[in-house]
Amino acid sequence: MPNTKTAKGRVELELQELREKNEKLASLIGKVKSDNWKSHQKLLDSLSSEQKNLLKKQYKVQKEYIRILEKRLKILAEE
Repeated sequence: MPNTKTAKGRVELELQELREKNEKLASLIGKVKSDNWKSHQKLLDSLSSEQKNLLKKQYKVQKEYIRILEKRLKILAEE
């Protein structure tokens, strides 16, 4: 568990939580293999195309945010 009293610890925790959310979203939208794919497919089939597009956009934005947090950690480690 990261030390949330430091800036580095808070960024590490945020990154960890975001990665977990992004992995779940990736599994839901079929970006990665899932043991629960049939349930995910059923849920996706119930969503409008707009909702599906928003989930895909959310996935991409989260991936970019993960890269930003990784860069921040690299800088914090160098300081």
